[in-house]
Amino acid sequence: MKRYIRASFTPDIDIDYSMFSGTPFKCDTGTSYGNDFLNKKDLAYTQREKNRTGEIVMLSPNEYFRECSQYGFDHYVSVDDLKLQRRASKVENGDSKVETFKDLMQNGTKFDMCYINKADNKQEGLHRMMAAGDLYGWNTKFPVLVITAYDDEVEEENKQLYLYNRFNRYYFDDVCQQAADNIADWYAPVPDNFVDLYRSEIIDVAKTFDDEESFDIDVQVEITSIEGDDVVQVFLTRCGGYKPNATEQPFQILLANMYNINNDHQPSDSSDWDIPDEWLDEFDNMELTDANIEDFFFRHKIDQ
Repeated sequence: MKRYIRASFTPDIDIDYSMFSGTPFKCDTGTSYGNDFLNKKDLAYTQREKNRTGEIVMLSPNEYFRECSQYGFDHYVSVDDLKLQRRASKVENGDSKVETFKDLMQNGTKFDMCYINKADNKQEGLHRMMAAGDLYGWNTKFPVLVITAYDDEVEEENKQLYLYNRFNRYYFDDVCQQAADNIADWYAPVPDNFVDLYRSEIIDVAKTFDDEESFDIDVQVEITSIEGDDVVQVFLTRCGGYKPNATEQPFQILLANMYNINNDHQPSDSSDWDIPDEWLDEFDNMELTDANIEDFFFRHKIDQ
């Protein structure tokens, strides 16, 4: 069996190593990402390029579990649930993971330092922090690496850019199409206030389009003649707090697909149709598939 031995890590930032004295933890997170915050070169790069920074903070197990409950996952998880889940964890031989860690701690084993990434909702260390809490007390302080945004203003700008890109990629076209369907009138001429009407409808639809999220957007609507057709173009000019510097690919729809611009859409006159009530009842109660509808009309030979 191969044995993989991880190279030892030595931090080179200014650290008061006395904070690790008497604890079952060492100044090493056991991950390359976590250790990037414990040496000067990688820390500077992470702050500059990824807008993340970290520091070692003394937290009790009670405090660490509360922080993980709020910031350790992409959704809220109660402290009670976190504890129940960790108590139930087993190692390969079926023994309790927390109890196994406690035995190792009592025998002098030093564990990787716990960390919590509050900026990206991640954590690593709940099992070993639970073991330490059981052994040393749930109000005893232990060193924990806490990762946060380096510059809050840059973080907010990045967040707004992410939301803009996500809306533009996954929602924008569907929102514009839904708004077009809402105001279209196949048999009517184009309203004089069409541009304002369509723009307002797009903005309103975006607010309620998704069941879980309301999108605050602004758009620019233009009607352009392209190859002889009147084409409606919609440009996304703002989403949330982000406004693009360059014009993105617009949503496009033919104006003739919304209104009777050439006066060639005539409503069908069904007043001369003679359809028995029992046929209508059959149609209302049938499963509407292409095959069933075709069979219905073929059998009854409904002609206008």
